[in-house]
Amino acid sequence: MLKTNFPFKARLALQQDANEIQGMRPEYLRIPAASRVSGLSRTHLFEAIAEGQVKYVHVRRPGKSKGVRLIQTSSLMAYLTSFETPAREHAGA
Repeated sequence: MLKTNFPFKARLALQQDANEIQGMRPEYLRIPAASRVSGLSRTHLFEAIAEGQVKYVHVRRPGKSKGVRLIQTSSLMAYLTSFETPAREHAGA
């Protein structure tokens, strides 16, 4: 765990981002972490979820209305990859 003066949730988010950078990618990400890692806004992520382009799970206790949405990292990366464009070839090459 990173040693900082940030509150626990901020430290946890920083650690999750640090793990991403080091290649230790978790299978699922919370919405804020997915937004930081992908560069997409929360709104864009929720739209992609609603359209079925990004897979997620909603974890909540029985009888509770609130929970946490976890985005499947592999589906998020596949979604981002779908926007890649082929590199242009140089005219002189």
